[in-house]
Amino acid sequence: MNIDLLPLSDIPDSAALALQWSLELWRSNSIPGFSEDDWTNFYERAKSADFEVWHGSDQELIYIAKSRDQVLGTIALVDFDELEEFRHLTPWVAAFIVNPKLRGQGYGTKILEALERQAAALGIGTLHLW
Repeated sequence: MNIDLLPLSDIPDSAALALQWSLELWRSNSIPGFSEDDWTNFYERAKSADFEVWHGSDQELIYIAKSRDQVLGTIALVDFDELEEFRHLTPWVAAFIVNPKLRGQGYGTKILEALERQAAALGIGTLHLW
């Protein structure tokens, strides 16, 4: 199966679905200091992000993973971490969600592999996952 990672800036209408998945997944397992408004703002900022180059400063790149017309999930590269002691490490994989209807079928592995290829194309050699 061929998976395409599309910048959220190219398909901003997909932000609502990705945000919904994020809130459903993390509302009950909240990230300390990261509210529903923070999630909403995170997706809104990514709609206008520069996906052409990784400069690693205040950058949040959210990708929608698709195969044909089916949305498989979402995954992001971000330059920050909530924990001060890890802020020197960048970029981070974030907002990694597989469509709830497709979980357990290997799509997560394929989405992460696609992000690794995208990161390499941006000149990124190391990714971090919290």
